[in-house]
Amino acid sequence: MKLRDHLRAAWSANAGLAVVVSGLAGQSIRPTGGQTQTVVVDPAEYGLERYFSDSFRVPLETFALTRRAARTVLLTSDDSLVLKLSGGAFLAEADGSGSLLIPTIIVDRGGLQYDPGDQTFRGSIRVGLQDSLQRRSSRRLPDPVEFLLTGEADEIIPDEPVVSHTNLPFHQVDIAVGTPGDSVRLTVRSALNVDGVPVSLPVVRREPRVSVTPAAIQGFGLESATVLIGPVPDGQGVVAGLAADRGNLDSVEVVLGPEGTATTAIRSSGLGRSVVTIRSLPFQDTDVRIDFVFPTVFLVVTLLGGTVGGLGRWLQQKIRDKGEPIGSIVAYALGGALVGLLVAVLHVVGVNLTGFHFTVTTGQAISFALAGLGGYFGGSILTLGHATPG
Repeated sequence: MKLRDHLRAAWSANAGLAVVVSGLAGQSIRPTGGQTQTVVVDPAEYGLERYFSDSFRVPLETFALTRRAARTVLLTSDDSLVLKLSGGAFLAEADGSGSLLIPTIIVDRGGLQYDPGDQTFRGSIRVGLQDSLQRRSSRRLPDPVEFLLTGEADEIIPDEPVVSHTNLPFHQVDIAVGTPGDSVRLTVRSALNVDGVPVSLPVVRREPRVSVTPAAIQGFGLESATVLIGPVPDGQGVVAGLAADRGNLDSVEVVLGPEGTATTAIRSSGLGRSVVTIRSLPFQDTDVRIDFVFPTVFLVVTLLGGTVGGLGRWLQQKIRDKGEPIGSIVAYALGGALVGLLVAVLHVVGVNLTGFHFTVTTGQAISFALAGLGGYFGGSILTLGHATPG
């Protein structure tokens, strides 16, 4: 392959190419055209006037590739990202052979991953020069190529690797960042491209297991659900923040324990669907949904319990007064239902008017019992724990 053919291949493979030619001082190369759809290239526009004495023609599709400021991104089978950076070099010999050097970065494990030991995101990249014309062999370069890596990272070690050969092995560079966003932006400069090429390193965040039990609770603050985070491997000590667009969380921040789990509770507010969002540095933002439904069961149980209690009170009064007028049975039933409902609701929010202590604190049975006591004792139960039958 002639030198001009190497150069044309180099332009079509990489944008912003720098041409390095050894052993050709004073020589000029004048390629010929002959293509049907071609474009005239001015050597001065690309800094090639030293090697081309006149304008020349290249295929239109080749010219489009040379003008495109892009980089190639490949995903390998081991989840490593291979970034072929714009700005390479064609290293030519006097015999017409050469190497097309493309600065290449391999991002190990797909990006930066969380290290629970020091609560930092760490990863590594590998920097080298790939010879696109001779991929299977490694050749020592006449002069080493220096790289400079700068950017948003807290640690870049080493930040000035020196590459003295083509292809493998690449030079490892360790990266550490304390509080990154979705990606970490670096700038890679080299002797082949002093302006630098921006590179975004992905930040790999785990998606934690999050569940809410039960998935639907009674609205208007009458019931709570448990939010469970984890288990998360190596999650002990990780701090997670919680936010809900509806309802009231017991805690807006939890710390994962030895098993990598943490729990909190959410109490309903109104009716509808609530979205609970878990945010934490090593995790992806994760949402879990819970429905606040109309408390039909609670109303039926408490009104029924209060009614039964009111009827019991009416019967007790009738027996005690031995036929004396004691009021309408309907009034006793209605009053018992309303007082029973009030007592049950107050118990839900932490106010116990009955004076009794229950082992069970939630469920339909306790609601029925509380409402029944309220209906039986009537207004006297409002003396906060000193209930006496009316």
